[in-house]
Amino acid sequence: MLFRSGLIEVWNDSWLYTEDSYVKALEAGWHVMPAANADNHTADWISGLPLRTVLLARQLTPEDLYEAMAAGRGYATVDPNLRIHYTLNGAVMGSTLSPADSYQASISIEDPDGQAITRVEIVSDGGAVVASLDADDPAVEWQPTLSSETSRYYYVRVMTESNEATEIG
Repeated sequence: MLFRSGLIEVWNDSWLYTEDSYVKALEAGWHVMPAANADNHTADWISGLPLRTVLLARQLTPEDLYEAMAAGRGYATVDPNLRIHYTLNGAVMGSTLSPADSYQASISIEDPDGQAITRVEIVSDGGAVVASLDADDPAVEWQPTLSSETSRYYYVRVMTESNEATEIG
């Protein structure tokens, strides 16, 4: 059974990283989008950390932002300008797909300030990495084919030259 549950925090402040909670929620059948925030209670609270939750909305209106959250179209990142576009069989991240023997992924990642993307991983059931790509470029395009008759979810993990794990979505 699939439950649409909204957002789940994977980053809070620069040191608290809880991807395992995201995996547990997915394993339990929750349809959640990873989120990041900086609940740090310091003088630079609004600008001190680069954590952010990105929503893939049609426009910057409250209705479109809420719709993107409800659909799970977004990701969590610690890079202030990293751009990710990820689809499976043409369906954008957050979509619910019909079971298939294989899925065609299309992943486009860009860091406009030139920071190199060093690794891209596709993660599936149990938090297992099912495909990976090593890179050393600020822009990466990758179209792997994923084969599985039993996988219930996939998400992308991105690493950059300055962060172990930069994006979850």
